[in-house]
Amino acid sequence: MRLILAALVPVVLFGGVASYVEFTERIRPTPIDFETKSDDSHWAVRLSTTADLEGDVDFDEPSLTVRFRGKRVLADSESVPAGKVIQIDPLEGVQSGQNSLFVQANFSSNKTTDGNATTQPTAIRVQIFRGDRLQSERTFWKPDGLRSISGEVKFTAPGPSRVNEGHSDGDPH
Repeated sequence: MRLILAALVPVVLFGGVASYVEFTERIRPTPIDFETKSDDSHWAVRLSTTADLEGDVDFDEPSLTVRFRGKRVLADSESVPAGKVIQIDPLEGVQSGQNSLFVQANFSSNKTTDGNATTQPTAIRVQIFRGDRLQSERTFWKPDGLRSISGEVKFTAPGPSRVNEGHSDGDPH
């Protein structure tokens, strides 16, 4: 009797686990599929800085990097003088809904002739345009003691417009 009971316990346990796994697979909901549509409008990015940008050749680090949707859309390894406006025109791949742009800037170590650092406020301004209209704007300020700054600019692209849903030419019939 003990031998039969010892054989039945693992069979019942494994059978119960197998039944539970099969049951959860049967009632699993279908995954939600989010459809995002591309915004066909003309998008552009304008970046301007208050101080010189300089990359690090030893570490293969560009002076300015911009990423959008996981892809690098700008990687400037050359020095960028203060006040120069950098354009990304057009910005491709904007989807309707929420989008974000990642910016990283490496500032040059401005030293005066006496060896002291300059106390000029340092920042980079990022503007995102849809057509001629400013859609989003953010300024990143460099904290004292750091050489680089980075951040994210979030912006929303409007969805497709729906005029007179269900009606043609405003006729309710």
